[in-house]
Amino acid sequence: MKFALSFKLFVFSFLFILSGCETEITETDNLAQGNIAALSTESISNFLTSGSWKIKHFKINGEIAELDECVLDDLITFNVGGSFDYDPKVKCQDDEENFTGYWGIAKKANKVMLNLTGTASDTNEMTEYELKSINQKEAIVVEYITQRGQTFIFETTYGK
Repeated sequence: MKFALSFKLFVFSFLFILSGCETEITETDNLAQGNIAALSTESISNFLTSGSWKIKHFKINGEIAELDECVLDDLITFNVGGSFDYDPKVKCQDDEENFTGYWGIAKKANKVMLNLTGTASDTNEMTEYELKSINQKEAIVVEYITQRGQTFIFETTYGK
């Protein structure tokens, strides 16, 4: 009888302790679950600035698009402090050039937005991309463009 009472007290104590524990969701958990909106802007910035990125593949409205080799070698490097460098490596056109710009992260309606402002003559304005996912090796960004009443979805996967 004494054993049964001790066992019941042990089980009750164990359950009481467990009920008081809350599971803390970490940045790693959020990444694994694809919950990018729950990541801190600091974590996202750390991923972006951890090396140079180049295009792995590109989709238009869900369909994979063929890209020239001169596009696939382009590098974009996000620097700590909010600047970025774009290097086309092999140029697709004679007038294509390296340029620098500025980047920032904003959270809007449970989405993470990556804003780029370039300094090349044709990239003076800010472009806003939705950051769909990011980790140490890959980032997926989406741009929505509406022309003549039709919305086009451009999804670019970058890798290191």
